[in-house]
Amino acid sequence: MKKSCLAGLLSLTLVLLAGCGASDPDQESIQESGSGIQEEQSCGTDSGITPALPDKESGAAIPEDTSPAEGGDTDISSEDTAPGTEKTILNGFSGTVSCIEEGCLLLIGDRVIQMDGSTLEVQKEAENRAPLLVNPQAAIHGDICTLIGASFEDWRFKLVEYDRNLQVRQITDIEEVSASERELMTCNLCSDGKLILYNNINGFYSFDLESGETQDLTQEGIFVYDFACLEETGEILFVGSDPSGKRILGRVDMDGKGLQKENEDHLWGELWAFGDYALIDEAELVGKEQEGAVFRYDGDRGIRSFPLTDSAENGNITVSCGGAYYGTRTGVQGDELRYVIRIYSSEDGSMIKELPLSYEEYGDNFRLKGYLICDDTDRIILYGTWRGRETDTWIVSENF
Repeated sequence: MKKSCLAGLLSLTLVLLAGCGASDPDQESIQESGSGIQEEQSCGTDSGITPALPDKESGAAIPEDTSPAEGGDTDISSEDTAPGTEKTILNGFSGTVSCIEEGCLLLIGDRVIQMDGSTLEVQKEAENRAPLLVNPQAAIHGDICTLIGASFEDWRFKLVEYDRNLQVRQITDIEEVSASERELMTCNLCSDGKLILYNNINGFYSFDLESGETQDLTQEGIFVYDFACLEETGEILFVGSDPSGKRILGRVDMDGKGLQKENEDHLWGELWAFGDYALIDEAELVGKEQEGAVFRYDGDRGIRSFPLTDSAENGNITVSCGGAYYGTRTGVQGDELRYVIRIYSSEDGSMIKELPLSYEEYGDNFRLKGYLICDDTDRIILYGTWRGRETDTWIVSENF
């Protein structure tokens, strides 16, 4: 699972295991078929989803007008939706969206919403009583989802536990329980949610949630920026820098011993670990030229470099839930295109899909907040809002 530093953009991601079979009867979804967008709804309207309205002449469902008072069409529920694509709007919701297991999504804001990632049908919803976290990471253990990140309120790292009904079970202040002498910079959860890795200005540490013991993992002469667990090998992979400022990619045992540094010299940046391999993007360092690549680390099998299509893709990587893909987003200046998203295979770096997002389709005022790659269902999820209408969220789900 991926962590994020406090310097990241304030986008929230959450992963939660919950049954994807039954849907909440008090929800609505907009679905596409060969005859146009069709509506599936029951009596309830608590979810705040904008429903599709029936056309009086043809009987086909058409979307309700959702344009703001000024500036551009914001209707993304048009009848020319491509096959395999679903679109919907959540009124009064300004949170973020995350992939969760078994093809579902989780939306986090002042309420928590579980949604089917293919049909965009809302399945569960609950008021969110936990503090909102900056770029959280999550792990699932049985019926419990543990969420870790820095709180917007006080910038202290918190561990939040949700149950299957999206209710908060427990909130833990990590800095308090770990008795850290300095403010935490980055946290990562591993070992089935039993171990927290964290760093501060003094060094690099692990904290055992069950025993309450802290292990010093600090490597002499190396300041650690980013880290993750290679669960299948029982090692910790990290990115740091030596006293000269050179970027270091290394790995250590869970007790901090057995340090091994990689010989290859790259601008190692943020990393994502999955079992026995990891993906690493490039850091942006003043005076250093980037290669325009994403790197795959496979331990004893070495490191491979996967070139990106566009130099503007550097440092803008999104990795899929299971690590099978990674994606990039490029802003486009022009009269027609707003963004271009490219999806790549993490096995060989080949481009799987290029997705242009146009003003014509999404409206002049649309803002893409983020996108997700769900590799268990081969779907890409886009979500965003409109300028002047930030309290509503649009969501698009399509095949790739």
